[in-house]
This record gives sequence, C-alpha cells and structure tokens, in this order.
Amino acid sequence: MILNRFFRPKSQQNDPRSRLQALQKLASGDPGLVEYAQRDEDPTIRRAAVNKLTSLPLLLQVATADSSPEVRDTANNRYRDLLAGAEPQKSSVQERLGLLPSLDAGLVEFLVMQAKEAELRLAALARIDDENLLTRIAMSDPAANVRFAALAGVHQTALLEEIAKHSRNRDKRIFRTTRERLDAVRDEQLRTAQAVHLCEEMEKLTWDGAAGPNAGRFPRLEAEWQPVQDCADDLLKTRYAQAKARFLDERQRSATQRNARLEACAILESCAERLRGENEWTPTLAESVEAILGEAQPSWDGEPVVEDIEGRRLAQRHDDALNAIRERERVLQRNHERAARLRQVLRQADELAKQPGQVLANDITALKHQWTSLERPETGSLSTHLQDEFDAALEKLRVRLQRQGERRDQEWRELQEQVDAVEHTLEAGELQKAIDLHKQARHDLKRNIALSRQQMAQLESRLEECAPRLGELRGWRRWGTHQAREQLCEEAERLLNDASAPQDTAQRIKDLRLSWKHLDGAEGAASRNLWKRFDKACEQAYEPCQTYFQEQNQERQRNLGKKQALCQQLEDYEANTDWRQVDWQETDRLWRDAQKRWHKLGPVNRADKKTLDRRFETALKRLDGHLQKERDREINRRRQLISQVQELTNGSDAQAAVEAAKQAQTQWHPVVQANRREEQNLWQQFRAACDAAFERRQAEHQAADAAREVNLECKQSLCEAVEALVGDEDQPDPARTESRLRQIREEWTTVGQVPKSAYRPIEKRMETAVERAEEHIRRLRRAERRQALNALHERARLCVRLEELSCNPTDEALTVLTAAQEKWQRLPNMESSLADAIQKRFDVACRALHEGGAHRQDLLQRLLDNLEQKQKLCLRMEIAAGVDSPPEFAQARMECQVSRLSETLGRRENTQDTSMDDEIRRIEEAWYVLGVLPDQESALSERFRRALAVLQ
Repeated sequence: MILNRFFRPKSQQNDPRSRLQALQKLASGDPGLVEYAQRDEDPTIRRAAVNKLTSLPLLLQVATADSSPEVRDTANNRYRDLLAGAEPQKSSVQERLGLLPSLDAGLVEFLVMQAKEAELRLAALARIDDENLLTRIAMSDPAANVRFAALAGVHQTALLEEIAKHSRNRDKRIFRTTRERLDAVRDEQLRTAQAVHLCEEMEKLTWDGAAGPNAGRFPRLEAEWQPVQDCADDLLKTRYAQAKARFLDERQRSATQRNARLEACAILESCAERLRGENEWTPTLAESVEAILGEAQPSWDGEPVVEDIEGRRLAQRHDDALNAIRERERVLQRNHERAARLRQVLRQADELAKQPGQVLANDITALKHQWTSLERPETGSLSTHLQDEFDAALEKLRVRLQRQGERRDQEWRELQEQVDAVEHTLEAGELQKAIDLHKQARHDLKRNIALSRQQMAQLESRLEECAPRLGELRGWRRWGTHQAREQLCEEAERLLNDASAPQDTAQRIKDLRLSWKHLDGAEGAASRNLWKRFDKACEQAYEPCQTYFQEQNQERQRNLGKKQALCQQLEDYEANTDWRQVDWQETDRLWRDAQKRWHKLGPVNRADKKTLDRRFETALKRLDGHLQKERDREINRRRQLISQVQELTNGSDAQAAVEAAKQAQTQWHPVVQANRREEQNLWQQFRAACDAAFERRQAEHQAADAAREVNLECKQSLCEAVEALVGDEDQPDPARTESRLRQIREEWTTVGQVPKSAYRPIEKRMETAVERAEEHIRRLRRAERRQALNALHERARLCVRLEELSCNPTDEALTVLTAAQEKWQRLPNMESSLADAIQKRFDVACRALHEGGAHRQDLLQRLLDNLEQKQKLCLRMEIAAGVDSPPEFAQARMECQVSRLSETLGRRENTQDTSMDDEIRRIEEAWYVLGVLPDQESALSERFRRALAVLQ
C-alpha cells in the first residue's frame, strides 16, 4: 500500500507536467477528459482538456461554471468552433440545429457568419433582425439560398441599392430580385405620392353644380384613385374616403334640395292648375291651398343649392307658379262674394216656392229686379250656372202660378164628383161604400183652401141632403148581420166532424172568432143565446187541438232541457279552463259545434225562449271573448307575415323576399280562424304579397337575362371590331391599330356578364381575335421597321459612294456628287434620330468631296476611327446569326460575347427585355450610320450581309 503512492497514474500525479503529458495522450472521446476539464486544479490543464472536448453541452457548462476566466474563454471559443462546424465529425448538423433555439443573439450572429454548413447558417438567419448584418450576408455568403434568404429580410432602400450595386456582375438572381424590390419600392413611392396628390385634390373638390367642372373632375379622380388605393396607408384611405364622402354629401344635399325644389315647383304648378279648374273660393279650398303652400315652401326655403342656369330656371318657375296661385285666389274670392249674394236671391226664390200659401206675381217681379241689380262672377261657367239656377227657380214659380189655377178647377171637379158618387151609391143601396165616400168627401172639403165660400156651401148642402137615406140603409144592414152570425155558428158546428189537421182547425176557429168580433164592432153585440151557441161549438171543436198542443208543449220542455244542458256545458268549460294554457283549436271547435247544435234543437215555449237565448248568447260571448284575443293574435301574426313579405319585396334582395314568402306560406294556417270576410281579406292580401315577391324575382331574372343578352351582343360587336383590325388594309399604322385594340380591350372589361352558355365561346373568340390582332400589329411594326431600314440602307449606299470618291477622287466626282444630292432629296423622310445621324454622315462626305483639304482629312480620320466600332457591330451581327467569324477576330468575338452576357444578366426580368429583332434593328441602324475606309468597307459589308441574310 505504501508503494502505491509511488506508482499512481500520471493523471493523479501532483506534478502538473505529468498530468499534462497524460492528458495529451487521451483521445478526444475519452471520459478522462471530463475529469481533467472539470476538476483539475491547474487552469492550464483544464484549458488543455477543454481544447480536446467534443461535447457541446459539457463545453457550455465549463464556459459558464469554471472559476478561471482563461478556461471559460477557451471553453467558449471551443464551443463556438464546434457549433460552427470546425470539426463536423464531432457533432452532427441536426444536433447543432437542435441547440439553435437556446442560443443567445451573439452566438446566432456568429453562426450566421462562421457556420460551415449552409443549412445551419440558413436556420440561424431566421433569428436575425439586423438589416446591416443581413446586407453583409446577402453580399458575401457563399451559398445562394442563404444570400437570397438574407435579402428577404432587408427592406431599407439604401441597403437594397448597396446589394444591387455589389451583385450587379456577381449574382444574377440577387441582382434581379433586388432591382425588382427597388423598383417596387419606387413604384410604391410614386403611387403613394400619387395617392397623396389625389387626396389633396379630392379635399379641394367642391360641388359646383351638374354643369360645373368639378362634376366631371370627380369621376376622373375616382378612376385615378383605383390603381393606387392598394398602396395607400389607412390614413390616406381615411382622408380620401372622408373627402369623397364630403363631396358626395354636398352633391347629394344639392341634388336632394334641387329635387325638393323641383317637387315644390311641381306642387305649386299642380295647385295653380287645380285653381284654374275651380269657380269660387271656399273655406275647404282655402285650407287645401294653404296646406299645399305650407308643404312646398319649406322645401324651397331649405339649404340653398348651387346657383346655376338650372337653379335660376327653377326660381323663375317657382315665382311664376306662386304668382299664378295668388292671382287666381283673388279672382276666386271675388267670385265667391258675388256668388254668395246671388245665392241669397236663389234661397228667397226657393223659400217662396216652398211656402204653403199661394204665390203672387208681384213676388216674382221683385225677385227678378233684385237679381238684375247684382254683379256676376268673373268665371263664365259659374255665372252661367247661377243664371241657370235662377231661371229654373223662376220657371218653378211660374209653373206654380199656373198650377194654382189648374188645381182650383181640379179640386172643384173632384169634390163634385165625390158628392155625385155618394148620391149614386145611396140610390144603388151600397151602404158601406156610401158611408166611406161620404166620410172622404167631408174630409177633403175641410182640407181644401182654394175653393170659394159659395162653392163650399153648395157642396155642404148636397151632403146634408144624403143623411136621411144613410140612416135608412143602416137599418137594413143590421138585419143582414144577424144572418151572417147564423152562418158563423153553422160553420163552427161543422168543425166538430172535420178531420183536418189540428193546426188548421185551430186557425179556422181563430178566423171565425175574429169574424164574430168584427161583426160586434160594426153592428153591436149579438143576442146571448146566439153567442152561447157559437162559443160552445168553438170550444168543442178546439178540444182535439188542445191535446195536440199539449204534446207539442212537452216536446218543447224536452228541448228546453237539452238547451239548458248545452248552456251549462259552455259555462262549465269557460269556468274550469286555464286560459293561460289552453287548446285553442279544441275551444274553437266547441264554440262552433255549440252554435250548430243550438240551431238543430227544436223550439221551446215562448216564455222560456228569451231567457234561454240570452243565457246561450252570454255563454257564447264569454267563450268568444277568450277566442277573440287569440284571433287578434293570429290576425296580427299573419299581418306581420304579410308586412315582412311586402317589406322584403320592396327591398333590394328579391331572393330573400321569395324565401320569406315560402316560409310565410308554411306558417300561415291559423290556430283560431276569424270570420269569413276577414279571413278572405287577409288571404287576398297575403296572396298578393307573395305573388308580388315571385313576380319581382321573375322580373329580375328576366331583366338580368336581357342584360346578359345585351352584354353578349356588345361583346360580339367588340369581337367583330377586333377581327376587323386584322383585315383592315386601309390602316397600316401599327400605333393606331394598337391604340384601337387597347381601347376595345378596355371596353371589354367594362361589359357585364353574359349568358353562362355563351361565356366560354365568346371569351375564346376574343382571345383568338386578340392574338391575331397582336400578330398583325407585330407584322405591321416589322414591315414599318424594315421599310425604315431600307430607306436608311439606301441613304447609306449614297454615303458609301461619296466616301469612296472622297478617298479616291476622280474627274467625275462632282457630277456624282450632284446626282447623289438630287437623289438624296427625293428619298422619303425618316424618323428624326436616324435622320440626323445619316444626314450628318452625308454632309461630311459631301463637304469632303466638294471642298477637299481639311474636310477630306477629317473624313478619313472619322472613317479610320469607326473601324473598331463597325467591327464590333459586325461581330455582334455574326453572334446573333450564329455565323462564324474570321479566326483573327476570335478573341474580339469572345470579349463581345462576355460583354453581351453581362448586359443580359444585368437586365431586369420584370421589364420588357430587348428582343432579338430589336437588337438586330439597332445593329443595322448603327451599321448604316457609320462609315469606314473603302478598302475595309467591302470585307466588313460582305460579312455583315452574310450574317443578316441568315437572320432574314
């Protein structure tokens, strides 16, 4: 045991150097490293152990818990290196990705910049918010996806411009995306500025009338706002909405006030027209006119509208109508006053015609004089009407005067005839008739006031002379009455053996007794024996009837019990029912059945009928009172259903009205029905409301179908217009054709929906027509460009000819120059940019040929300087055509291709890239504008034409 102290392992030796040697021999995964790193007392040894550790959690523990700052720094550096992937075989990417959420911001930034794996850098990038750091990553990270992800977090314009500048010739994708975002920012800034401008314009806009300039300015501002409103912030949207609402409110208030004034003018004009149809002023008319003026004037005196031509015209209409009303009012008042005085005379004439006494001619004359002294109404129809009434009253009075004389004669004749009739009936022995005629004649004689006293005395004397004869005839009549009573007794006695029905027998007995009573009233009472005989016969004949009526009485008593039981049933039901929870259908059935049963039960005695009927009616009324409340609830419920259907029918959603009508139909049947008439009225209203809802939906469907058909016709016409563009040989201008096509397509977007069955065919037709039109426009543009290039080529040929002569002058040079200048003038004009350049080349060649000397030297120097540029143009044309260049130009061709590739990579993808045709056209234009020395021109031109021929 003592020797063990001398043979301890080196890791347990006291000498630090021994422990360090032992430590260096340990592998990186040896568990002994943990002992050294955590427990060794020497910081140097702990640092050496930490440098060999590979466990990230252990390194993190040492970096936070060790007492030595040097050890902690070493552990922290080791932890950062392993985390960044300095020894990827020691810890997997997945393990390090798992630790990423727990890392602090400093470590995350370290990983973003130093991590070896792009996957780890990309994951750490998600926690970075510093745009400056993201900018450095987007410009320097070796992984494209990391650079692109970092770019997504950069939003500052200055940083985006820095990225675009750095990546211009280094990273096509980053450069393109950055340019796109910068352009989007600039576009958004432009749209925001435009939105601010539109807000300010809308805030300045005020309603100046339908004819004012702002009425047309408003829809233009609206059209300009639509494309920029999406980029506007909430404040701008609120400003614009408030300004727009204010303008619309001003316009609406003006329109409302103008409509109110139009309505006020219409009311006043209608009132004036009505007054023109009236004849005189009455209190009712006055109240009506004042009510109309009171209704129209507030509408006129409200908030003033914009003063324009329409406003002034309305004011003139208002004043004219009001003046017409007041003038007509004054005329009608005068008519009324004059007509009142004339009607007073008419009343006097009417009272004269109705008086019971006789009418005198002097009274009629006085009325005529009073009538002629009064003024007539100004309205002809009223004056004529009153005159007709007066003429009719005078005619009635004249007729009465005439009838008074005729009546006097007629009454004298009638009374004489009555007295004659009395005398004749007395002579004929017709006593009763004579008595009646005598009585009537005396009565008429007393009522008469038209006969003279002499005539009345004469008739009185004749009637007195008839009195003795009347007395004599009355004696004879008493004897006839006794015979009649004998006959009544015999008829009563015959009834004893009669087999007629009891009701008939009782009625005949009653008739006989009435006849006996009548004889007693006319001639006095009969003898006692005769009366006993008649009364006994009647009593005996009535005994069988008495038995029958007793049976009928018993039946009435039974009916009385049944009706009393029915009344009791109704009363018990009403008293014992909880009317808060009741079966209303059963109650209604009981109420109706009771009425039917009551009428089917037989009659009761007259003495009981009134009381019993009153009891039954009282019970029914009490039940009906409870039922009426439910009827009222049902009526109100169904009226609400009708109102709901009507309200939705008058609303904006026809389908909602139909659904409401269908639901109301299922809810219509009442628990308790009202009376037949009210039920019919409710049902008719309900059916009318439902029919209106269905008819409105049908009308809307038909209107929508008609509108779609109209839209289809409109789109068909637009298709035809586009198709006509292709076949229009009179329109060779591609700009005008393209403008027309754009206009048609804008109109197409404004057209509404078409029938569903026609949607795809019409859209397909339009797409086909637009494709053909666009191809036609491209052909026109190519033809236009080719024509311009041909003209440029023609001018270039003249320039080449003059340049050849300038380099190698001949005796015919001036002649050729003159001919060339004349031909130049005859050539058609060109667009300004090319025309200026080729004209400059031509002018330089002309001066050199004409003046020589310095001008010729200047031309030669120009041609010499153009050689390199024209060689590049030739190379570009050969590259575009895919034609091989001479071997000596291989290096130049490579440089040209590299330059062309850089330009292509730097071009934005969201803009219209230059097409091959455009590039060739620009090369051709530049080629024809430049000239070179004649000995170089032919070779270059041959190469250029060969490449151009391949492209064409």
